[in-house]
Amino acid sequence: MEDVPSTPAGPIDRRPPFLQAEFPFPSPLPSASGRTAPRRTIVRILSGDFLGIEGRPVEVQVDVSARGYPGFHIVGLAGKSIRESRERIRAALRNCGYRFPHDQRVVINLAPTAEEKEGSGFDLAVTLGLLLASHQLSLSEDLLRGDGLVAGVGFLGEVGLNGEIRPVPGALLVAHALKERGASRIVVPRENARETVLVEGMSSFAAGDLHEAIAA
Repeated sequence: MEDVPSTPAGPIDRRPPFLQAEFPFPSPLPSASGRTAPRRTIVRILSGDFLGIEGRPVEVQVDVSARGYPGFHIVGLAGKSIRESRERIRAALRNCGYRFPHDQRVVINLAPTAEEKEGSGFDLAVTLGLLLASHQLSLSEDLLRGDGLVAGVGFLGEVGLNGEIRPVPGALLVAHALKERGASRIVVPRENARETVLVEGMSSFAAGDLHEAIAA
């Protein structure tokens, strides 16, 4: 894909090289040192929302486990639009050639749990967290911390039924908040990239669909 010229604030990247798709039953991805990141069922991904004129970082924690009854649960004071994302994400995974782990128990926690959240901007983080936790995507251990956190990268965007990544309000505010949390990159819908590129020291990746967010 053609690169978009950089601005003084930060570049818009067209490829997040840290994600690798694997089918159908992947093995962990070796790192540059030759070591392999251990398999985990809990993955933590940075995302966010906003209240008024302030962005708020939110950690999306994804647990996929064979223990317990199968189901898909979103906790952490998630609002109605977030709970409805379960059906959007199931359809998007199926229509993009991935699988939803129907035979396992999936729990999504939006931390901090004491604060109410609303909006569809968490869709992308939840979807990628599901793919990582179900081992359909791999990360090198250089990018996946020992506590399961995907280091230095934030994800924001609504996911449509066909895998399209749609714009959300407040992207600039969220990007600022994630930078303060330590993120240096953010993956956002194409329409939001011109906002987030204004954040100094933050690289923005513009993705039009789920496949572009994984490997454009």
